[in-house]
Order: sequence, then structure tokens, then C-alpha cells
Amino acid sequence: MICQFMWTVGGDDAFERAVPVLWHGEHLRSNGWKNPIILCFLQGLELLSAQYRARLTDVGYTVMDCAPLAAALAERYPVSRRLSTTSRYWFLRWNVLQTLAAERGAATVVHLDGDVVLLCDPHELYRDVTGKTFVLQGCPALTVISDPDWFSVWEEELARLLANRPAYMAAALAEKAAPHRPAREFCNVCAYGGERFEDQDMLEYLIAAGRLPQARSAEVFASRYYWMQNPLLPGDWHEEQAPGAPRQVVERDGVAFVGNKQIALYHFQNDFAKYCRTWSALSRFGMGGWAAWIKAGGTGRRNSRLAGVAGSLLDLLNRRVSRRGVYEAVFRGNTVTGNRYITDIVNSCWD
Repeated sequence: MICQFMWTVGGDDAFERAVPVLWHGEHLRSNGWKNPIILCFLQGLELLSAQYRARLTDVGYTVMDCAPLAAALAERYPVSRRLSTTSRYWFLRWNVLQTLAAERGAATVVHLDGDVVLLCDPHELYRDVTGKTFVLQGCPALTVISDPDWFSVWEEELARLLANRPAYMAAALAEKAAPHRPAREFCNVCAYGGERFEDQDMLEYLIAAGRLPQARSAEVFASRYYWMQNPLLPGDWHEEQAPGAPRQVVERDGVAFVGNKQIALYHFQNDFAKYCRTWSALSRFGMGGWAAWIKAGGTGRRNSRLAGVAGSLLDLLNRRVSRRGVYEAVFRGNTVTGNRYITDIVNSCWD
């Protein structure tokens, strides 16, 4: 079972511009891959037209209205109503996933964020990860759950967090300073701090504390795929996955590889989507190579206030380009290099 969780307060166009699931379904079909993904709407499915929903079904999605489940969970955890809509659904989606897995008798469940684009057959990906349990590199953009204890731990810990958030965050920060499980050994990143504490932060903490089931890095990376959670940092886990291989993406018959491993997915989180817009804008003037100096978290923004201001200005100028617009632009072929633009963009990010 592969699930993506969605919520919307707008109609077809607003939703597709922000979360291009129809584009993604068409992308899967154009590659000849059957689509097994379940779209689980926690809010707003009724705002989408019958025609749009029919198109989603036509490209293979199963569309589920999970709003009643989400509402029941909000009743069960009334403190969650104090959170923003997005934050509330980030936390509660794992409880909904638990119910769906039980109802469908799924031994392995794969969760994909809505901003993930697959570069491989989803059925092959599912076969590759079956039996494993891991949150990929500290981010739930790809989460695989085969151990049912995962859900039990999450349910218990969420209740503890909502009962006393300050105490819970204090324990998490203490754990970050001296983790029971070293991050590199357990495919984890403890990037959280004291300013916010969303579900990703909580997952990172629970893995570090040894409470949440999590495969070791060696098991996660014993895979036919190269896993790249953040395309802005494609080499972060390179040595664990492809030691000795060149640090670059190479296309073979239109398929992206690092070394001899096929790239499984790209996660178009906000900073990467912004970077794609910036790279595309600069490349029109033959300046694509400059983009890496003003990307979020890049060398320029860390060390140069001027470069940071330039990057922010370009982000602002390109803000009207929707996420769907980004996908449409970067998955086209680049006649200069012979790659798709996305390959050239990611290759500009290697350290």
C-alpha cells in the first residue's frame, strides 16, 4: 500500500498548481508504470470537481475521503485543534495511516509526501522496500512501515506531546545533544531545534531516542535505488550508497542513475522548488552555474549577505511559478546537454 495525504481549501486549479498530483499521475503513465497510489484527503475533497476527480482516477489513483477519520482523531486529541491546519494534519496523518493499513491488511505501508515525484516504477519501489521500516534521512517524504509497533509508539508519543508540549520538547532537545542512536547509523538527521516542533522533528527525535523502529542505514541502502531525500544536497549520503562512484547524476536511456543505482525519487520541498525556479531563470541568460551560490543553505547564502539578498530577490520574482509549472519546466529535455533539465539542476548541487 502506497499513500499520499492531501488537504485543500480551494478548487481544481488551486490544488493542482500547489500539489500537482494529476501531473504526477500523467508522469507515471508516460513512463509506462501502473499507478498504485492512494490519495487520502483529510480535508476538502468535496471542493474538487467531479471532472477533476475522474481524471485522477483515470491516471490510476485511488481517491479516498479520509476527512471523517481526521475529524474523529481531532475529537480524540482536542489539543490538536489549537495547531494550524497543516500542522494538525501532519501529526494526525500517521494515525489515519494506521487505520488504513489495518483495514487493508497491508503488511508494508509506504508513505510519500505530496511533493515527491517518482523516477521509478512504484511497484518496483514497493517490492524493494517491503519488509523494511524507516523514515528516509530524517524526513517523512518517504516513510516505510513494516513493523506494526511503529504505529503503537507513534500513538503513545503523540498523546504525550499534546499533553505537555514544553516538557516533551525539552526532552527532545536533551536527546539531540546525546542521542541513543547515532544519526548516520540509523539513516536519520536530527535537524530540529527549539523554535518549532512538527511531526518531522518528532520523528527525528523518536528515532534518535531509540523509541521508534528504524532500520540501520546499511539495511536502508541495501537497495537497487539511490535515495536522495533533499536534491539540494545530493551527496549527503553518497558514501553509504555508492562509495567510489562519481558524484553526479547520469542519464541512461532517459533513466537517472548515480553510479549503478537508479534514483528513486526527487522531493520537491519548498527550497528545492525555489532553486529550480532560480536555476531556470538564470539559465535563460547562460548563468545557470551561478544558481548554486545563492541556493538555500548553499555556500553563498551561508557566507555572503549580498548573495543571500540576490537569492531572496530571485525567489520573490519567480514566486508566481507554481509547483506544477516547475515540474513541467524541469522534466523537459535540455537540447544543450541532452539531459532533462532536472538532471542538470541536481548536478549543479553536488559539493
